Amino acid sequence: MGKIRAFAIGILFASSTFATTMVVPGQTVAPVPAAASFPTGATQVFDTGSTTLTPGVGSLVNGVQGEAMVYRTTSGTLDFFYQITNNNTGNSTTDNLRLVTAVNFTGFTTAVGYVTSSGSVAPSDSNRTLSGAAINFDFLNASGQNTLGTKPPSGLGSTSYWLEVDTNATTFCNTCGSLSVQDGGNAAMLAPAPTAVPEPATLGFLGGGLALLGIARLRKRKTA
Repeated sequence: MGKIRAFAIGILFASSTFATTMVVPGQTVAPVPAAASFPTGATQVFDTGSTTLTPGVGSLVNGVQGEAMVYRTTSGTLDFFYQITNNNTGNSTTDNLRLVTAVNFTGFTTAVGYVTSSGSVAPSDSNRTLSGAAINFDFLNASGQNTLGTKPPSGLGSTSYWLEVDTNATTFCNTCGSLSVQDGGNAAMLAPAPTAVPEPATLGFLGGGLALLGIARLRKRKTA
C-alpha cells in the first residue's frame, strides 16, 4: 500500500507543469527553477496582495512586505506561492533577512521550487521541519552572507523570486497559515494554508452514524 501511495504522489508532482523537488519532514533540498510563469491551465483562487510584515520580539525589520497566492491545478490540487520584498534601501543592519518561512503544511505532501516571473533573488536551499509544519527557504551565498538582506553583497531593496510549495491538498483557509522572515527575530503576516478534508470512508461512517441516530430518535418517539 505504501508503494502504491508513493507511486501516486510521484505521478502527481511529475505531471505538474513545474519541475519541483519533493521535500519530506526533516529533509533539506536545493530548489530548482520551476518555470518562467505560473502554472499553465491553473486558476488563481486567492491572493493576499502586498502586505507589510509585523515585527515580533527581537525583529528590526523596516519596510519588508510579503505576498501569498494560491493556484488550483488542472488536477484539483493546490500550489502555494510566496514573495518577499525588502524595501529598505539603506545599507544598515536592519532587515538583514536570511530565512523565509511558510506554514502550515502538516499532514500534506510538499514539493518546492521557485518561479522567475518576477523578483531577482533565488533561495540557496529549502527544508521542511521535522514536524512537517513549516517550509523554510534560505537566502545565503557560499560565503554565508545574506542575499535578501540589506548588508552587502546584496539586499538593498531586493525582491525574492516567487517561492513555490506544491501540495496534494484540495482545500485551504485564507488565514490558517503565516509567511515570515527571520532577521534575528521574526516578522510575519497571515497567509493561506492547506486544510484537511474528511476521507470518503470517514464521511461514510459519519453518514451511517447520523442515519442510525435518526432511526433511534424515530423509534423513541413511537414508543413514547
